[in-house]
Parts: sequence; C-alpha cells; structure tokens
Amino acid sequence: MNLITHLFKKDVRRLRVLLGLWSLLVVLQAVLIGTAPGASAGDIGLQAIFYLATLLFPLLQLGALVVIIPLLVQDEPLVGTTAFWFTRPIARKDLLASKGVFMLVLLVLPPLLAELIMLICNEVTPRHVALAVPEALLSQISVVLGIWTLASVTRTFARFAIVGIIVVVVSGIAGFAISIATLFGAGFFKDFPSISLSLSRGVVSSIVGIVLCFVAIGYQYLTRKTAHTIVLACLTVVAALTASSAWPVDFLKKAKAPVQKELFNSETVHIASDNTGKNCTSDAFSFGPAKTPKKRVQGNLVVSGLPPGLVGRVTFISAQLAYPDGKKLESNTGGDSLSPEARIVGQWDGGAVSHVLGGIKVLNGEKQSSQFETLFEAEADSFSQYGGKKGIYTAEVHLDVRCYKVTGVLPLRKRARLDIGSEHVAVADVLREPQGCQVLLSVKNVTLLFATDTQMDIGKLLLGRGKVLYVLRNQKRGQAFIPTEDHDVAAVFFNAYTGARLKITPLRVRYVSEFSDAPLDEAWLADADLVRIEPVEVETITKSLRIEEFVMESKKDKPEREKRASAKSPAASQ
Repeated sequence: MNLITHLFKKDVRRLRVLLGLWSLLVVLQAVLIGTAPGASAGDIGLQAIFYLATLLFPLLQLGALVVIIPLLVQDEPLVGTTAFWFTRPIARKDLLASKGVFMLVLLVLPPLLAELIMLICNEVTPRHVALAVPEALLSQISVVLGIWTLASVTRTFARFAIVGIIVVVVSGIAGFAISIATLFGAGFFKDFPSISLSLSRGVVSSIVGIVLCFVAIGYQYLTRKTAHTIVLACLTVVAALTASSAWPVDFLKKAKAPVQKELFNSETVHIASDNTGKNCTSDAFSFGPAKTPKKRVQGNLVVSGLPPGLVGRVTFISAQLAYPDGKKLESNTGGDSLSPEARIVGQWDGGAVSHVLGGIKVLNGEKQSSQFETLFEAEADSFSQYGGKKGIYTAEVHLDVRCYKVTGVLPLRKRARLDIGSEHVAVADVLREPQGCQVLLSVKNVTLLFATDTQMDIGKLLLGRGKVLYVLRNQKRGQAFIPTEDHDVAAVFFNAYTGARLKITPLRVRYVSEFSDAPLDEAWLADADLVRIEPVEVETITKSLRIEEFVMESKKDKPEREKRASAKSPAASQ
C-alpha cells in the first residue's frame, strides 16, 4: 500500500498543472450548465453562444483526458524492454493499482461530484439525482478506460496520437456504415429502432466496452503481451459496435400507463371518412431509390362517440382494397415512427381544452373532429391500374384515446414559478404586442437514461415543441387562448445535441387575439394566468372502417398525372 501511495503522489506532482486545468474545466462546465441563460427566450444570439459553449467544454475535457492519461501511463510504459521501472522493485499489480486509483480519484469522481452538486443546487429530486449517478459513471468510465487501453499498448505520446486517430477514423466509418445500413433496412438491421431501444443499446455498448477494456488493461499490465492486448482491444470495438446496433431488448422503454376503461365505452366510438372520392394523392416517401415506387392516398377521418374531454388520434391503419375483378391490395401505414406524444403535438383539441378548464371558452381553439391521415399506400403499377376505379376499402384503425390534465397554474407576472418534481418553470418576462403578447418562460428539467419519465420527447426533436400546452386563461371573463407559437428555434436545435443531463430551456409562448370582445390588453391580462395542460393516456382501441366506393385518385388529380406522364413519353419529347 505504501508503494501504491508513493506512486500516486508522484504522478500527482508530475501532472499537477494539467490536473489543475482539468479541474477548472470540470467546474466551469458544471457552473455553465447549472446557470444557463434560460430566461433569454427572445435572444437567439445569446442562446447560440451558450449552447456552443456547452458543446465546447466537453470537447476541452476530452482533450485534457487525451493528454493526461497517456502521460500518466507512459511514464512507466508497458511496451518495449527499456522502461526504467523494470529495474525497480515495483510489482505489476501495484503499478496497475496506482494508476487505477489515480484514474478513479482524479478523473472519474470529480466530474460526478460536480454534476451531483449542480443537480442538487438546481432542486432536482433525490430520486433523479440518484439515477444520474450510474449514467454519469458509465459515460466517464467508458471514455477513461478507452483512452487508457490505447495508451497501454503504445510507447510514446506520438504513437498514441497516430494510433488514436486511426482508431477514431475506423470506428467512425464503421459506425457510419452501420447507421446507413440501419436507415436503409439492410440485412438484420431491417427495423429502425425507437429512441428507447437506441438508448438501451447505448447502455449495453458502454457496459461491454468497460468490461472488455478493463480485461485488456489488466492483461497488458500483468503479462505485457502487447499483441494479445491489441487483439482484445479490437474485439472490444467490434463488440461495442455490435451491441449498439443489434441489441434486441428495450429495457429503457417507458412503462405503459394503466388503461382507464371506466372513462368511456369503446363500443360507442365510431370512425368514418368525411370526403369519399376526394382523396389527395402524392408520392410516398422513401430513403434512396425505391425498387417499387409507391403512391400515398390521404384523406380525412372523423372520430365520433367519445365523451366530452376525450380525444382520439389515429396511430396506425391496416387496410385492404378489394376490386370487382378480384384484385386485393393491402397497406399498413403509421406505426411507431412517432410516439403518441409526438403525434398529439400541434393537434390540441379546443373542445377538450375547454372541458378540462371547466367550460371556459377557448376562443381560438375550434374542436378538431377531422384528422388528415394516410389511408393507403399502393405500388405505382397498381395505382396506375386501379387509381381511378372504385373499390371496397376496409381497415382496422388504431386510436390512441387521451384526456387532458391540468398539471399546474402559473401567475402571469415576472418571476412567477411552478415546481413539478425536478421540473421548474419560471416566467422571465411578459412582452406586449399590438394584438397579443409573448410570455418568456425558463423551463428547467432533467433528461436521464434510467428515468424513463424524463426521456427526450421525439415530438420536441421533430416538430420543435413538447407535449405540454400553456393556455392563457382569464377566469373572470371565462375566456382562454391556445398559443399560436410555443417553441424557440435555437433552444430546440442545440438541446438535441448537448449531452447535459440538466437542461434549462428558454421557451417563447405567443398569444394573438383577433376578437373584439377579448382584446389582450392590460385590462384583460391583469386577471390572466397560465394553465399548464398535458395529455394523459386513457386507452388504445381498434375500430373498423369500411368505405364502399373508395377511389384512390380524385378527378382533379388525374388530369395532372396524365399531363406529367405524356410529357415524359418519347412521343412528347419528339
């Protein structure tokens, strides 16, 4: 133990300048994330500077590790036969232990402690603080062990740099190839993973990498068989990439909420088309050149029979078209490409919002009973043959039924605050406009791997907004407004790429009134507040839909298609 302590102190003295710089970067990153300018919802330039800084500091920390770890390891190199430590009474296991203690005490624990202090200072709940520990350890240990493995099989820093560049380039190319294969559905990568499955694969990949790197490092220190260690390191990279692409178990999937069948009778719910024979057609989207081009047929569906306050959204349609000549076409549209939360974004039902507000009239939120959906996808050849013909359309339509829930009320004044667990919402400012106002909010929450209730919402990534609605309400007058805008471009773009677990997001919510009896003036806003509403899952049901005379191509689309076809024909070109 005395020898291990002696080696540890020697390494600290030799690398004290770099360790001081490393500690400063750790502290500055924690301070920067914990004191983000979340109130600056209107200042896109300031937001961009902040988010660029949050991207820069992790890179600087990585650069510091890339310098510190090789200098630490190669002071007693494990490659070659000329190292001075071979002539000293230093046992190999003692040398391994001293380097391991250094890595743990000075390179792994400080970032963890800094982040935990930052989370506690930002009033994150104890449960979420505890769940942040394994995630932070996984990310930091995997980086440290990866660099340590590379440093243990190289003799000098120059060789470490060259080999490191080669490893990064090769791993990047391999990862890019796997991503392309996943995207285009090649081989066993035929199913594009959900966000939770991707996160699960990332966790398994980190664990596999940590275990195998630890084995490789221990093997090199105890045997100094560099060739064997290099083979182990290569196997580590292959195993980690394989796990990140092919791991099948989604253990981070959000638990499904218990259904609330007592709220309504699904037998009373009906779905129908409101525009038979007036469907819109377009080319179906496809990654790359499709072997069989498809046409997408879209139309309006009406959901009826739901009790007041409930909303049904279409998530999947399994359909069949039968024609008099016996031909049957099949199609499946929808699926899990968008979560129910994402599909409900931008489709807030004014009637359901009014219901949850106790009957207060939502002036700019008409009830949305009609939904524009992809009813059918047909191959181009089948579409050309049957596009204008009448067929019998039958489908099983999956509906996600939800109700709205008020999760908090925020007074409309500066520095007003709403606390919901680890999430904290504060009013930064209220800006007047000629026909309305803008409310600048600072939303503070956490995004954690092992807390499924905090995972990033795909709707925020794809559509620029989350699953929370802030309604401007004047209870005295019985009036309310749904926001016409509730996102901030810079925050949405950069938040998707920062690795910070604590996110302080500026949110700009805009309300506009075109009603003379409800002008958003000082008098109206004096009695107003913000009501926070979230959708709550009630039940998922399947309803049958039948259309007797279904035509894929409407009359107005047919002349345009024939015109384009004739323009491409050889006769037309001559």
